[in-house]
Formats: sequence, C-alpha cells, structure tokens
Amino acid sequence: MANPTMTTDQFLLSQHRRARTRGSFDSYAVLEAGQRLGSPLLCSSHATDIGESKPIYSCLALILLFNLPRELQVMVLSHLSFGDIERLRRTCRFTRQRIPKSLVYQLFPDMAVAFYSTCYVCLDHDASGNSIVAARKDHPRRPMANRCVRCVAQSNSFMVGRQYLLASRRIAWLCRWCGYPVVGESARNQPEFHVECWLRYERSSRLYAVVGVVQWLMAIACSGICLEMFKDEARISAPAALAIIGCWLPPLCALRGRMDRSSSPANRVVDLALVLVVLNMMMRAVNVAGNVILYLEYMWWRRRKPNNHWLEKLVHYLTFFLVLWTYPKSIEIEHPLWF
Repeated sequence: MANPTMTTDQFLLSQHRRARTRGSFDSYAVLEAGQRLGSPLLCSSHATDIGESKPIYSCLALILLFNLPRELQVMVLSHLSFGDIERLRRTCRFTRQRIPKSLVYQLFPDMAVAFYSTCYVCLDHDASGNSIVAARKDHPRRPMANRCVRCVAQSNSFMVGRQYLLASRRIAWLCRWCGYPVVGESARNQPEFHVECWLRYERSSRLYAVVGVVQWLMAIACSGICLEMFKDEARISAPAALAIIGCWLPPLCALRGRMDRSSSPANRVVDLALVLVVLNMMMRAVNVAGNVILYLEYMWWRRRKPNNHWLEKLVHYLTFFLVLWTYPKSIEIEHPLWF
C-alpha cells in the first residue's frame, strides 16, 4: 500500500527503482526539462543527489514523458525511429504497457520497411539501408532478421571474396582491407576495395617491393664479403645449400672469432659483414613467421572488429604487419585457400 503523503513523482520513482530500468536518456537534460516543467522532485536542490546512476535518471525521464497528455506523447514518439521505440518498450513492463503494439503500428504504417531497416541485435535503424545486411529468406527470425554491419563483424560472419545483400537492395563486395562492405565509391577496376583502402594497399605493396630490393642488396653484399673471406673453407659453403637462414650461422660464428683475435684495420670489413649477417637473419626469421601465418590462413579483415580488447588489437595488427611483410598480394587471393 502506497503512503498517502507521497507525491505522484515520488511514487513513480519508487516503482521504477524496483523495476531496475535500463534507459539511455541524458540525466542533465532530464533535470533541465524537470525544472522547466516545474516538477517539485526535479526542481529541488537535492535532485542531483537522488541516485547517481543512470536507471534513476531514466525513471525521471519516463515520468516526464508519460505525465504529458496522450497527444503530446504520440508527437514525441513520432520523432523516434522504430529501433528507439522498441528499445524503449524493452526497458520495463511499465513502458511496454504505455506503448502498446497498436500505437507502434499507428506510428509505422509500413512495418515491413521498419523491420527491414532495423538491426534486431542492437536495434540501430538506418533509413537508407546501406549499413544493414539483409538476412536469408529462410531465416527463422524473419521479418525482423537483419543485422547491422557492426553486429555482423562482431559475430565474425563476414568472409572476403563474397557479395552481401544490403537492406537498400544493393549488392556489395566485402572490402579485402578493412573487412566492411564496399557501399560507397569503390577503387577503379577494384570492386573489392574502398578508395582509401586501395591506396593503403598500394602503399604497402610499394613498401614491400622496396624492402625486398634492400634485402636482396644486403644479401648479395653479405654473400660477396663472406665468400671472399671464407672461400677456401668447406664448413662455410656446405650449409649454404640447406637453408637460407642456416647459411648465415657459420659465417656469424667465424666472423665473431676473427674479430676477437685480430686488431687490424680489416676489422671494419668484419664489422660490416657481421651487421649484414645479423640483419639478414632477422629479416629471414620475420619472413618465416609471416609464411607460417599465411599457411594458417589468418583472417586479417577481422582486425577491425568492434569491441576488441586492446591486447587483441595489438596482436591482430602485428600479425597483419607480418602478412604485409611476407606477401601483401595474399590479400587478393581467394579465401579460404584451396590447395
């Protein structure tokens, strides 16, 4: 039984505290609106001390909304999208009763369009439909079965090399660089890349070519120095036929020993050869790691998945760097790979 001395605002506020509502209204806007309407609960000096959490302010916002005449309520709700109204109806039982289905059908005469342009996961609405991925015709949640691109990316459902039907009835390729549908302008003769993503891909390809030339020049210079200094030693030339990395290990040990024993000016050549050997070994090791990642069919387009932990993002970007270092053209290859 309610206390007869309680005001209407206080009674509704106590009821909403028990209901544990989950709204998303701005608390400061609620306080300002309450002061303009003259609500005694919101105009008091203790209004900011009543529950420092969002549920309390959501209750106050609902009080202001549903204390208005019914015509004004309909006018306010008509400025909201279908997703916003559905989110408001899911707040609590009180709002679901005050916004019945009949009112929703009155606000949205064409419910098929409202369903088709709203994400059923996060309830985001896009009137253009370019950010909503259409579901299959046999989806069990139809007619409200579409999802926005963020929710599809969050569920790891995107796959490069495929086309996706959007709510705007457009068919878009998935960008091979960023992993999102190419809705706007695509690169010239490259429908699977955004313009900016294609420019970034071209820059990475040019950088890969420059780094490759530098690696070969270093390998040639280092090989020439080592062959000149150790051309009569079989223990240097024999392992060279086994592996690229293994051919640098014996010269590295021999150069280190000669540098310790000798103090002649030739040490500069030895130091240069030692530096080149170490750099070549490091580059070959990075290349081997990149080839292992390519063999495991790493899905690089998922690095921009929303709500990733910062550590997961760091691992994704390091792995993507290894892919670009090893073979950036792998971005254009069909995925998954079929050998």
